[in-house]
Amino acid sequence: MRHKYIYLGAIISTLCMSVAAMAQPSYANGSPNIANSPHNLNNIAGITLPQGQICIACHTPHNASEYPSASTPGELLWNHNTNPGATYTLYEGTNAELDNTSRLCLSCHDGAIAVDAYGGNSGTTYMSTIVDSNNVVGGGKITNGSSTTDLSNTHPLGVKYPGVTGKTGSSYSAGGYTFSGGTWTSTSFNNPNNCPSGGPALQLLGDGVSYGVGCGSCHTPHDYTNKFLVEANTGSQICLTCHIK
Repeated sequence: MRHKYIYLGAIISTLCMSVAAMAQPSYANGSPNIANSPHNLNNIAGITLPQGQICIACHTPHNASEYPSASTPGELLWNHNTNPGATYTLYEGTNAELDNTSRLCLSCHDGAIAVDAYGGNSGTTYMSTIVDSNNVVGGGKITNGSSTTDLSNTHPLGVKYPGVTGKTGSSYSAGGYTFSGGTWTSTSFNNPNNCPSGGPALQLLGDGVSYGVGCGSCHTPHDYTNKFLVEANTGSQICLTCHIK
């Protein structure tokens, strides 16, 4: 199923999603070029991509078949191995039905699949062995400890934004948060319909029925201008877009 995005000023705090290099190149924050970011796997010691290609580790122009399974043609021309059936322990509860974008991120960042596992190759280099830009081994692995399924120490993924059970502008009520007649009532979360004037296209991820928070709410994998964040988090503005504090 292709994602349906609902654009709004409602994203929650920063999720750790940075893949960094074993050899420590100088990544220029402020450069949107994917070649100058940690997602260029050519900068990771022990990984050799054919002809120095950058996109091939995740995408292929022909015969995409790794997502959502090796036997099902994938969306986004996906070329990286995935584990679409994995069940993760989340910050709150267990949820096997994360949005597709988050599952694509976790195909590297849960440490269960090698980052160079693409095009049907099993790969040999795992996130837990990579040194991040802060010189921390396994810094890009977001699951808890040695686990590859425990996300209980990570900002909630797969959670539904309070009250958002339909497209913006509809009336809804859930969890004490209401939106009716154009009025949003909450003391904890901002109205997801209010996108800051001039702000970026921030998004909750959903299936047309309900919308929630995923990796793609806070992160963009192709733009390193703000270290893969959708915008700078100066003054914790990403957190405060959703949270009333």
